[in-house]
Amino acid sequence: MSSSTLGKFISIGVAAAWLIGAGLLVSGGNPEPLLAENRFHAAPFESGERIRFEINWKPLFLFPAFKAGEVTMTLEESSFNGIDTYRISGEAISDGMLSRVAGVEIRNFYESQIDRRDFRSYRLIERTRQGERKRDVELDFDYGRNRVVLRETDPSVDPPKPVRRQTFQGIPAPATDILSAFYVGRLPVLDPGREYTLHLNNRGEFDRVRLAVEGLERIRTPLGRFETVKLATRGGLFRDGGDFRIWYSRDGRRIPVRFEADVKYGKVYGQIIAFHSGSVAKGIIRVN
Repeated sequence: MSSSTLGKFISIGVAAAWLIGAGLLVSGGNPEPLLAENRFHAAPFESGERIRFEINWKPLFLFPAFKAGEVTMTLEESSFNGIDTYRISGEAISDGMLSRVAGVEIRNFYESQIDRRDFRSYRLIERTRQGERKRDVELDFDYGRNRVVLRETDPSVDPPKPVRRQTFQGIPAPATDILSAFYVGRLPVLDPGREYTLHLNNRGEFDRVRLAVEGLERIRTPLGRFETVKLATRGGLFRDGGDFRIWYSRDGRRIPVRFEADVKYGKVYGQIIAFHSGSVAKGIIRVN
């Protein structure tokens, strides 16, 4: 298995894979946008929140599931160009049998700056470290000039070598990036039967992603049982086919507790193994 394939399995936990590929289709209904101009939201999360997931890969046929790694996501209050923002950080690290079989260490880092009122994206940073391969990518959302600027560099040399610089004209409504989308999905109270859309930017290009709230389920995790609502895509999320599903807790925090994706070589799934609310009451929250 190549390091790039293993990296995709692990990075899925920070939504880098859940929003890759062509636009999605959900049949029927009249979907509403998750983000819109002059629409402000009360966040169900607070500064200091930290979530850790274990990522597993279940191959095709009768092979058992393998641990691929862990993903940690952290949210903090910040500022960007004088605007109040949330800074979301995601770190994906290879671990377990799959990593040992592939023979490569992966440590990918992501950082997103989003508006604290309407949750539009302002900047996304991706630092990929997969064995000998190293890449840094920065996306800047310039709403004043209605454009997105992408810069890619190779940090394996000194000074870092520019690889790509490209400007994409047009930003359709408040935009979402591949990391902040994980949090934007937590903004509304998700009722079964509802459908939503969001404008996602992946490496400069925009996709109009359509999502459906499928139903209510009780999910068992290492932190206990959660009453959840299931949000899903249809129509082939990835370039090689497959869809994505995520389960959010049905409490005021709307925590992502499980996700899974169909990929070419089987199924990738993640489950919550630690959660810190960021509030004064420190420690792991367990729900029974």
